Amino acid sequence: MAIHTDPYAARSDEIVDRRRQIDRAIAALEAEKAELCGQHVELLLAEIRPGADGYEAAERSMFAEVSAELHITRAASARALGTGWSLRDRFPATLAALRAGRSRHGTSR
Repeated sequence: MAIHTDPYAARSDEIVDRRRQIDRAIAALEAEKAELCGQHVELLLAEIRPGADGYEAAERSMFAEVSAELHITRAASARALGTGWSLRDRFPATLAALRAGRSRHGTSR
């Protein structure tokens, strides 16, 4: 934060700094939600392998369960679960950056 003698500029900097803090906190919560979605998919995969008989029905059931419990559409639950699994399984550095409230390349949000 820059040091200002002008009250407007000083307050403006305070507001921007606080918004930046809030953005980092929201990013950390979004990372936690993604991790939990990944864990939910992991539960399914521990029960039944993709391609096995009954997998598609089990997957649809998981989407329906999540959408009903969270009051979101089935499509939204499928996206959230897929994104959570991908971040956890394929993009852990991106998930870590989100958890820390920064971009993948290390800059603050």
